[in-house]
Amino acid sequence: MKFKKSIIFVLIAVFAVFSAYMTAEFLKIPDKFIVMEGEKAQYGRFFSAHIKDASDEGILKNGVYTGKNDGKNFDADIKMPGILDVKRAEAEVVKNKKLIACGNAIGVKLYTDGVLVADLTEFEQKDGGNVSPARGAGLKPGDFITYAGGEKITGVKELKAQTEKHKNKKMKIKFLRNSKERETEIEPKQEKNSGVWRLGFWAKDSTAGIGTLTYFDPETNTFGALGHGISGGDGGNVLSVKNGSVVRANIIDVKKGVSGSPGELQGVFAGGNSKIGTIGKNIKYGIFGTADKENIHGEEYFVGTADKITEGKAYILSNISGDTTEKYEIEILKVMRYNENSTKGMVIKVTDKRLLEKTGGIVQGMSGSPIIQNDLLIGAVTHVFVNNPAKGYGIFMETMVKNAQ
Repeated sequence: MKFKKSIIFVLIAVFAVFSAYMTAEFLKIPDKFIVMEGEKAQYGRFFSAHIKDASDEGILKNGVYTGKNDGKNFDADIKMPGILDVKRAEAEVVKNKKLIACGNAIGVKLYTDGVLVADLTEFEQKDGGNVSPARGAGLKPGDFITYAGGEKITGVKELKAQTEKHKNKKMKIKFLRNSKERETEIEPKQEKNSGVWRLGFWAKDSTAGIGTLTYFDPETNTFGALGHGISGGDGGNVLSVKNGSVVRANIIDVKKGVSGSPGELQGVFAGGNSKIGTIGKNIKYGIFGTADKENIHGEEYFVGTADKITEGKAYILSNISGDTTEKYEIEILKVMRYNENSTKGMVIKVTDKRLLEKTGGIVQGMSGSPIIQNDLLIGAVTHVFVNNPAKGYGIFMETMVKNAQ
């Protein structure tokens, strides 16, 4: 009798553990997902997506897609094998292809389609007393001005011209703050000593820095880098691009990251004919553009979608010295498949002793370092945990590729 009770207790315990595991796996299934050509969407050990198409074109048994309807969305039933449908989702099926995973340091030169408020200033006006028209108008560092006096502003030159037109009278401006458009009025004032009409802030229409080239698509001669957009100041606005370029860079030193203080790759732009490509887009998912294949170095990998990523060992490609790219081991701690439209799709941890000794983990400039797992290009490094530089976030590669279009 006691033996039977023990068996029942064990079976109940096993069922409870199994149910908890199944529930955890089920909760990881997104409402929308991407399926690559010739692959089956699998979630954990038990759940798979069966793609449905009214015409039955391009759909094979068990939901494997042949690519005939590339780029279309389909309904997908999430199933437990041979049992029942447990969820309805939306599948976007896209043609898979190989990308070159890069990982080399790049210099980024970006000219904005507008003017960034870099900092507020005061000056002594002709009528006496110090003044900052920008502060009086409610502007803050990080705001991005797009219109002034009813005219499109593409740079500092246009803003200066509008300032001259609005001497001692209010000028309407439109600007972005936290990616939301706002309006205000600002009245230029004349500086006492120079006689110049000023607005009271430092204006920028270009920026430059060091980052990492993520991938190159040899079919379209396009590239993606950084894994996040280039923003201005604390405003969080992703800067609109007028034009820009990426060039080769050499890393000359590393500021090691410690808790509370992110580190940084310190590099210089290569001289001479060092241009790699031209920037066409700067969005929240990275910078994207075109390049010539002869300027690209790296190995080709198929893209691994979010459902192929597992917690555990992986590695990144990164350039932390000179112009040499190396592999460094990391561990994927968490995969957040519901974050398909975020730059924070997975939590990663640097485990490679060489990288930890040199950089302390993830530092500024490493953003865009490709993440490889099971011989698939699955993502790129995007952010560091300020209080633990060994940890950070990664963006899904499918998210970068999808939004590069």
